Amino acid sequence: MSRNKTIIGTARVLAAVAMGLFVALPSGAQTLSASLDGKGSAVVVPYYTVNDDWRTLLNITNTTANSLAVKVRFLEARNGRDILNFTIALAPGDAWAGWLSRNEEGRPVMKTSDRSCTTPFSDRGSAVLVGDEFAYSKPEVFGVLPGFMSRHTDYSETNGSIARMSEGHVEILVMGEAVHDGRVLDVPWDAEHENGEPRDCLAVSRAFSNTTDSWNTGQQGPIPGTEGSGDPEARGGANYGPIMSAAPLKVNAGLVNQATGTAIAIQALHLAGWGVGRNLVVARPFPWNLEPTLASHEGLWSTSGLAAVTEALATVAVENEWASNPATGASTDWVLTFPTKRFDVDESALNSRAACSRWRNSRTSGGVPVGEGGAVFDGHHNGDGHAPRMVVDDADAVEPERLCPNLGFADVFQNANDGRADIAPVRYRFFDRATQSAERIAADDETLGPLPYVVNVLPIGSGGSASALGSLIALPLDSDVLANAPANGWLRLDFPAGEATTPYPMAGFAFKLRDFGNPALNFSQAVPHSPERP
Repeated sequence: MSRNKTIIGTARVLAAVAMGLFVALPSGAQTLSASLDGKGSAVVVPYYTVNDDWRTLLNITNTTANSLAVKVRFLEARNGRDILNFTIALAPGDAWAGWLSRNEEGRPVMKTSDRSCTTPFSDRGSAVLVGDEFAYSKPEVFGVLPGFMSRHTDYSETNGSIARMSEGHVEILVMGEAVHDGRVLDVPWDAEHENGEPRDCLAVSRAFSNTTDSWNTGQQGPIPGTEGSGDPEARGGANYGPIMSAAPLKVNAGLVNQATGTAIAIQALHLAGWGVGRNLVVARPFPWNLEPTLASHEGLWSTSGLAAVTEALATVAVENEWASNPATGASTDWVLTFPTKRFDVDESALNSRAACSRWRNSRTSGGVPVGEGGAVFDGHHNGDGHAPRMVVDDADAVEPERLCPNLGFADVFQNANDGRADIAPVRYRFFDRATQSAERIAADDETLGPLPYVVNVLPIGSGGSASALGSLIALPLDSDVLANAPANGWLRLDFPAGEATTPYPMAGFAFKLRDFGNPALNFSQAVPHSPERP
């Protein structure tokens, strides 16, 4: 959609100069760190769920005087495949709120009564955005021809499974920013509120359509548009430019269960300085909606920025309390989320929805690796597009280049059709209220296993207690194997590697429930983990 623009004023010139300075910054010049004040330009909510009548609540606030385009992305727990995403156009000082629940079919659905402009929502008061299983399921229309672009399956037993979408984690990312200077006839101006209503949300939604050639999953070539963006009208010009603010977002999240009368607030992990100097605005349709991701710190369709993200989030151990006593209704789930894991372990070269595909790991944004057919795996072309540790077929390279980032995860999902990429060994050091009770290392004790998923839920208690959150992928830790079988205490978890420990980017919390069988008496709390940095 083409629209006339107003004459550029002094403020707009200054804004352009400022954005130009940010763009000129060399890669890595902007410090990236886990925020200490609960604000950032990238946010990880470590857990969402719609199991057992839980609802997940989100509140996203633009704390700046500028306009922001923000991507919200829900990723399922097993392998971090995208099951639902949308874009919010936040005016200066604007806040957006919504909640995730399940529909009658069992699918997660995003609902909101908020009036801020969102896309693809067209009528925010009544429409819902429904989760889908396309990212990890084989499209029936395309079949399963070896090497076919649309083969999305990564674990055959969950092919088409709605239940797989019921829990996971959330990424909330600033895509672009615009200085608020009174301009008219541009997308951020349309998204601003007058008397409680945005000026024109339909125009905002249309501005996120692609203006380049269409792309489909059967294509071999690069994804169209500048940096693989689809060149939406909302990108650049008088609209959303490079990110300027290091910490513009404040995100609050929580879980509410009306049936049991319980609720918790979840501490979101905010990254300050993420993506600054980059324009990460993309078009709304597939495949552009797969970007940006947490890996896009240094640009679209790339994982090169993960080194900085890994350093900012690296954790060698976490500590927290736990309680499990059927007599008092006490139970505890630990949630451990590895938000970058999918970019290392999900190496499906010909699957555009995989975290590490040939499009996201090429020499140009949205491109493909050099060499016929794209990728060479361990020196041999793999017809079905599934093989770990991809390398580029480059005659000029002294050694083959590994496309997928090496973040320290030894296993990959495509090594075996079991839906797991185990982190092992894992050491569990249990303490009762006074002294250390026991130490167990996963694989040495069958009651304490490795961590196989992107999001892991660990119920702690006697006899392998049931998950307090109703998790479908729970990994129980049996306290009966400990000295005196304590009913409560605290736990230190780390990843031993000889005399040292292995650092992993990690987030999470402990969920403590007291269930008296009466919603009027029940209560719960979320306790953030205490991380130990390298």
